[in-house]
Amino acid sequence: MSSICLRPTHSELVVPYLGDSKTLTPTRRAKIYDALHQHDGISIATHVVSAREVDEMNILRARKHGLAVVAGQTPADFLFVDGNFILDGLEMPQKAVVHGDALVSVVAAASVVAKVVRDRLMTDELAGRFPLYRFEQHKGYATKLHKQLLSEHGPCEEHRTSYRPVRESMENYHK
Repeated sequence: MSSICLRPTHSELVVPYLGDSKTLTPTRRAKIYDALHQHDGISIATHVVSAREVDEMNILRARKHGLAVVAGQTPADFLFVDGNFILDGLEMPQKAVVHGDALVSVVAAASVVAKVVRDRLMTDELAGRFPLYRFEQHKGYATKLHKQLLSEHGPCEEHRTSYRPVRESMENYHK
């Protein structure tokens, strides 16, 4: 999942409790997500990179691809990239910021949006399409339950087979 949040130039993005999405509760992330969508002057774009694309490209290339897609969908004049790389082929100025989701408000906002959209995709769409995997309970994270279900049922088309926990569970899968 790739996400970009834009704010007006020369203005600080102020959203109560905004921070690194990994440190926020699901309830707090949902409230921030709603606040971002109601915030005047904020533009948000997201792009889902499929499991197949991740397996074909690798996770880093897939992440860069997703970021390039959302950057092309927005009227940005500057891009902060969460990580130690910038995107090749983009005409706009960029800055790589390691741990950007903890340091730059628009990166934190994009991180929250991406996590909320991803988790909702897992619980609202994939849980219904693939009920055997109980995505509504673990949201696709490598929990004990998810690993157990992978071992029992093997992966579905939405599992990234290049991801080590999925590969390992495939080794334990018995048809």
